[in-house]
Amino acid sequence: MPPVLVVVPLAAAFFFQIQSAIPTIFEVDGYYHIKVAELTARNGILRSFPWAAFTPFRDHFGDKEFLFHVFLVPFTRLGLVRGAKLAAVVLDAAIVGLAYHLLRVRRVRGASAWMLLFVGAGSVFFWRMGQCRPHLGSILCVLTGLHLMARRRPMALALVAAVYALAYTASHVILILATLAAGLHRRSHGRIAFELPLAALVGLAAGHLLHPNFPHNLLIWKIQNVDFYRFAWLQGALDLGPEIEPLPLSDYLRVHFLVLGLWLFIGAAALRRRQRVSYETAVFATAGVAFGIMAYTGARFTEYWVPLSCVALPLLADDVGVGPADLMGRPAGRWLLGGVAALFALSACLGLREFTRLTHAVTPSQLAYDKSMRDIGGILAREAPGEIVYHAAWSDASALLFYDDESRYLAMLDPIYFYYSDPYRYVLLRAINAGGVLPAAVRPIAPPGFPEPVALLSTLRTQFHTRFVVARSDFRRLIEAMRKTPGVIERYRSTQHVLFELPR
Repeated sequence: MPPVLVVVPLAAAFFFQIQSAIPTIFEVDGYYHIKVAELTARNGILRSFPWAAFTPFRDHFGDKEFLFHVFLVPFTRLGLVRGAKLAAVVLDAAIVGLAYHLLRVRRVRGASAWMLLFVGAGSVFFWRMGQCRPHLGSILCVLTGLHLMARRRPMALALVAAVYALAYTASHVILILATLAAGLHRRSHGRIAFELPLAALVGLAAGHLLHPNFPHNLLIWKIQNVDFYRFAWLQGALDLGPEIEPLPLSDYLRVHFLVLGLWLFIGAAALRRRQRVSYETAVFATAGVAFGIMAYTGARFTEYWVPLSCVALPLLADDVGVGPADLMGRPAGRWLLGGVAALFALSACLGLREFTRLTHAVTPSQLAYDKSMRDIGGILAREAPGEIVYHAAWSDASALLFYDDESRYLAMLDPIYFYYSDPYRYVLLRAINAGGVLPAAVRPIAPPGFPEPVALLSTLRTQFHTRFVVARSDFRRLIEAMRKTPGVIERYRSTQHVLFELPR
């Protein structure tokens, strides 16, 4: 087996090509994360975040990805765009290297061949791995945590859980996985390994207590992991974007047919010979199945499922005797391996082709978006330092901050923080974005006596304290209403945005 130091550079070269497909940062959240890293490098640990004026961040920042932003700090010296892209490549290569290492230490035959699954994983996986976001660090914590659960090393698991709590908002995942591993331990060893979830819990508690923004980080955790689902799914009040939506079944099958096919084949063999499946294998396999189901419920779990599959599938295949080395010894097995190789070639070809087509299609709009945000940020930095800027699209805040950290914005990342902090103004924002009329989806949460239609000019001045409005081009009703409002000046227009200035 080649050493890890051979596999990691090869993985880095592959993901560098993925990054090269788009000249800008892949996705809007990346603007926020690399900018927070720059602000941290410039100012030290951030205790407040005035750039999110209508959220709990404003006065008491609870950086929910603190260690991820610390990790990004050295990369900011390369330039923010280049640094964000290189940081993503480093983490991507580390994920492949860790998956390979976990197979090597378990002496899995053909471990390097299994790493080719990363190449055949499909366009959704490539896109998610290209993003400079903290889920990349989270994958490393999950893989490391599962390894420690499988080896029953609670002290080291507690340390990883503490790091996880400092690096990622959904760090409680490690406690869920540790609880599953504790139950699996009973099947193979006759007792529940209570020390695993206990270690994870202690580590998570320590990480939250050691957080430099404690106790405000706990409030942010609650908003992101409890209120997010309560408000967004139960009330349907928030527009959170497409990544939390389930993939259509046809897309799920089309994109993941290689990994799904391997799970079905190896999983069927494992069910027939389940007495041969070791505890260590069961820990990784259970996590792999769980994340495979979640990958259907939302594309954002694909980046977890594929690396877990690259570890769990080889372990399962080795345990039940259907690995590549086993199949090579049988005539029918060699034919089967040939079929798998053909499926891999097809999946890799289709995935890379689809990803290439996607990047070619979105690059013009990505470049136009980036230029639009840069131009608007330049105007605002000169004319509105310290002022609150109204932006109709919550997702624009990250890029606006990236190009102008002199001005202030409504909210960052998810609108849940805005709604939690000031639900009345959030409802006003939704009405303003619709040209003054409250959308039907938001009407159930409007307070009694809510003014309708909303007077745009006076509301923007008195409730949002702003004189600049950034409207993305798809907010047509707002753009039309602003153009009809006397005294409003259109300061900038592109294919992506319009910037309005209100009369003084």
